[in-house]
Amino acid sequence: DAALVKEIVDYIQNEVGVSIGQSSLDYIRLISHLKYSINRIKNDEALTNVLLPTVKRKLKEEYKIARKICDYIYGKLDKKIPEDEVGYIAIHINRIKNTLPGRN
Repeated sequence: DAALVKEIVDYIQNEVGVSIGQSSLDYIRLISHLKYSINRIKNDEALTNVLLPTVKRKLKEEYKIARKICDYIYGKLDKKIPEDEVGYIAIHINRIKNTLPGRN
């Protein structure tokens, strides 16, 4: 899973055009969330994202990136990724875009 998480982080950095410091809180949060997401996906555990309608409406670019990431995860794990999970990944992408220097 560690290799998959690294691939996803690299993809996010390329798509967003940022470099996330590996000792930063944003990096640690992202890694942690991705690990939990992958475990939920592997174990067919669903979670509810009450923010999903808002994410899809207001974070269109982030949602599109998250959808691509989830398609990639699907290809690696052969597991369906719930849309709620896509929404959470989009929220984390948005946080990274808005907290890193030069991205505001």
